Amino acid sequence: MWEMILKMTIPGPPVPMGRPRYSKWGMYTPPKSKKWMKIAQERIAIKWLNTQLETEIPVKLVAQFIHKRPKNRYRKKDPDERYFKTTSPDLDNLEKILLDSIVYARVMKDDSQVVAIESLDYYGAKDEEPHVEFELWIYQNEILNTTK
Repeated sequence: MWEMILKMTIPGPPVPMGRPRYSKWGMYTPPKSKKWMKIAQERIAIKWLNTQLETEIPVKLVAQFIHKRPKNRYRKKDPDERYFKTTSPDLDNLEKILLDSIVYARVMKDDSQVVAIESLDYYGAKDEEPHVEFELWIYQNEILNTTK
């Protein structure tokens, strides 16, 4: 049985996890990705006041990435509601940066705990600002809980 433990919205446009870069000083995360992760991590840490989840607890992530609608999609014939985004950035890179932010906020020890992901990538409605919405769910197995 799944139980929701965290539901949040992170304002601002979704940013994909950039490829690690190499310089003469070593490897580093691109600045745009690093900045978004820091903001997301701080917001998650403020909302998450519990202790870190144990490593054996399975976690499910449900996320929606809402991007700014292109300027040429505000015509009368265009839908007012959200519609699917099928262009860059890739959905897996958006999921990766979100999961890393959740781990850095000390909600869980490692993103290997995630056993299921449900993600959607949208352009926002005509009156909607870009943001990321997500929920974290944990699996509560009643048989395992009674034997411990």
